[in-house]
Amino acid sequence: PRTLVLQAGAYGESRIRSVTAGGARTAVDDRATLVHLRPGAGTHLTLAIERYVEQPTLAFPRQMR
Repeated sequence: PRTLVLQAGAYGESRIRSVTAGGARTAVDDRATLVHLRPGAGTHLTLAIERYVEQPTLAFPRQMR
């Protein structure tokens, strides 16, 4: 298993509003989110992003839930 951090924009300058996977939509409303993958997992993610609404930063995304 793997856990990935998805960040909106190279410097976190955008905001992820929601993620859709397998027809299920999940609200996020943050500049980053976690994706948990099981071995052999495969799907398509669709992210709804609001661009350039956050202050750009070089900091790694804070500890996510």
